Amino acid sequence: MVKSLSGLVCSLLLFPFSVGLLAVEATGQQTSAASVSKPAASKPASASAQKSASAPKPAGTGAAKPATPAVPDGPPIIASPHKVYVDSVNNKLFWPMDKPFWVRLATSPDADAPSYLLQRVTPDSEINTDQYNKEGIALEIRNGQFIRWYNYVTKANTELEFFSDGDPPTTKATCTGAPTVVIADKTYYGVGLRCSLASQDEVSGVDTTYVSINNEAWKSYTAELSLNKEQDVVFRYYATDKVGWAETPSAQRFTVDLSPPTTKHAVEGNAIGTVLSSQARFRITSGDTLSGVQIVNARFDKQDFKPVTDGQVAVDALPDGDHTLSYYAVDKVENKETEHVIPFYVDRTPPTVGAEVVGDLSVAPNGTRYVSSRSHVKLTAQDNKIGVDKIVYAFDGVTFQQYGNQFLLPAKAGAAKLSYRASDKLNNTSTVAELPYFMDLAPPQSAQHINGPSYQVRSDVYITNATRIELSSTDDASGVQKIEYRSEDAPEPQTYTAPLAFPNEGRRLLRYWGTDKVNNRELDRAVELITDNTPPDIFINFSLTPTTPSNADGLPVYRPMTSLFLAATDHSSGVHKIYYSFNGGKESDYSTPLVLDHDGTFDLTVRADDNLGNQTSKHVKFVVHE
Repeated sequence: MVKSLSGLVCSLLLFPFSVGLLAVEATGQQTSAASVSKPAASKPASASAQKSASAPKPAGTGAAKPATPAVPDGPPIIASPHKVYVDSVNNKLFWPMDKPFWVRLATSPDADAPSYLLQRVTPDSEINTDQYNKEGIALEIRNGQFIRWYNYVTKANTELEFFSDGDPPTTKATCTGAPTVVIADKTYYGVGLRCSLASQDEVSGVDTTYVSINNEAWKSYTAELSLNKEQDVVFRYYATDKVGWAETPSAQRFTVDLSPPTTKHAVEGNAIGTVLSSQARFRITSGDTLSGVQIVNARFDKQDFKPVTDGQVAVDALPDGDHTLSYYAVDKVENKETEHVIPFYVDRTPPTVGAEVVGDLSVAPNGTRYVSSRSHVKLTAQDNKIGVDKIVYAFDGVTFQQYGNQFLLPAKAGAAKLSYRASDKLNNTSTVAELPYFMDLAPPQSAQHINGPSYQVRSDVYITNATRIELSSTDDASGVQKIEYRSEDAPEPQTYTAPLAFPNEGRRLLRYWGTDKVNNRELDRAVELITDNTPPDIFINFSLTPTTPSNADGLPVYRPMTSLFLAATDHSSGVHKIYYSFNGGKESDYSTPLVLDHDGTFDLTVRADDNLGNQTSKHVKFVVHE
C-alpha cells in the first residue's frame, strides 16, 4: 500500500560535518537535484519529507488517467505518456501526480554523480521498508510540494521544492469573422469564418494543442484556421501539458453556408405577358437549402428596396408606363443573391373618386365634418381611359352597395365614416377612400343669466332699468351658430349680440333659442320679466292726535306713551324693509310700533326699499310733551 507523504516521517542519523544530497526518483529513473550543505552538528539530525500545497488545483480528471483514453467518436487521441518535466529556465521540476517517488542521496549536483537510494524506513513510520521499496511515496495534493531537511542540533530548516501536476489543460475555441445563426440547435456560419484555439494549464504548462476537422487525424494546432468551404463541420480539439496529462477532446458541430438563396417570381391577376393591369401583382418565392431565407427585398424602378412580407408585390400604386421590378434574397448568414431585374408595363389606372356633402355641413378647424340628419352625400368618379363602370359605398367598410343618386346619411349620432371606391370597365378599382363625419342630432342648450337687480317669485323675474339679461348657449358637437330671441317689445326674432335691457316698466315674456352650425334648432325657452323702477310709498301714523295744533315752531305735540306706526307699500316687487332713525342717529330696522316714552323734539327719518333695491325716504318732525 502506498502511503501519502503527509503521514510519513523518515529519519536518517548523520554524524557531525556530514554532507547530504537528496534526489527524487520515479520508477527507477533518476532526475537532477540541487546540492545542499549542512553545518556540523554535535548530535544526530533528522530529514523529513512532507507535502505542502500553496494553491491546490481542482481535482479535474483525477490522479490516475490512462495516456490514451477511449474517445466515443472521432480519431483516437495521440498517446501522451506521463513524464517528469524539468523547467531549466525557471529551475522547476514538475512531477505527474499519478507517479509515486523514491528519495536518493547524491554526492554532488552533477548529473553523473553517484547517488544512493534511501531504502530504509524508520520504525515509527506509517509504512514499512518493504512497502516503501515496492510502492514508493504517493502524491495527493496538487501544485507546490517540498521535501524538508531539519537539523536537530542547529535547528536549521531546508526545504527542497518541486511541483505535482494532476490536471490536464483546458482549451477554448473561438470562431469569428462570419455571420452566424442557430436554428433548432444547429449552428450555421457564413463567409469569412476563422476559428482559433487557446489552451492554458495552471501548473506545468501547455505542451501541444491538437485539432481535427471532420475526423481527420489529429494535427498540432499552430495558427488560426480559415474554413472557406461549404460543408458540415465537426471541429474537435484538445491539449496536453508538459507532464503528459491529456485533455478530454471537445467538439463543435456546425455548418459552413456559402450559397445564397434562389428566388423566382410569377405574375398573378389581370395581366397578359409582361403587360399588367393595376389589379395584377407579382408573387415572389425564395428558398435556401441550409440556413434558410432571412429576407426578400424588392423595389420598383429606383425606389428603395423594401422587405416582401407576404410574398406579394402589388403594382396598383404605379402610374401607367414602363417599369422594372428588382428583387433578391438574403439567407440567415448574410449570403446575398444576385439581383433579378424584371421589365413590365402598367397599362391602366383606376378612376378617381370624390364625395361631397350636400346640405347641412360645418367643417371645424381640426377638419371634422359636422352634418345633420338632413345632409345628403353626392359621389362622383372620373377615369382617364375607358370610363367609370360603377361607384360603390359602405358605412361599415365591409358591406358595399352600388351608388345611384345622392343619399341621406344614417341618422345615428356620433363619429362615423363613409367608405367608397370606383371601378372602370376593366375592373381597375380605386383604393377605398373615406369620408369621415360627425352626425350632430342634438341642438344647443341655451340659458339666461341676469346681471343687476333682480328678484324672482315663482316663475316671475322682477328687474329694473339697470338690469341686463345675458343669453348663452352651448353645443357638444358642431358648435353654436347663433342665439335668437323675441319679446313683446320686438315681436320679430332678433339675433342676440349683446346683453338685453328692458327699461320700461311692465310685464313681458322673453323667448330665446339657439341654433348649431348644422342648423339644429333648439325648442324655445322662455322667462317672464317684470320691470319695476318705482320705489315703495311710506306711511307714518301716530296712535293719538296732537294735543295742540303746534308748538311755537309750528311742530305737532304728542303726549308721552303715544305709539308711532310705520308702513310702506309697493305695487310690483314688494317691500323689502323699512328703516328709521331719530335726530340723525343710527338707523334701525322697523318691526313693531314705536312708543314715544319721553319728552323731546324729534326729527324722524324713515326709509323703505323694495326687493329690487328701489328705495325712498320720508322726514317728519314733532314734539313729545306732557
